[in-house]
Amino acid sequence: MKFERWSIWLANLDPVMGSKQGKTRPVIILSENQINEVLW
Repeated sequence: MKFERWSIWLANLDPVMGSKQGKTRPVIILSENQINEVLW
């Protein structure tokens, strides 16, 4: 799996914190590609 800047992924946002809704939601990757490689 490769996370690249500006890509959209579906993420499971459970467990819910506060009043936020859980479920699977689309998320966008904003971090630079070099950081994503180090963190993954």
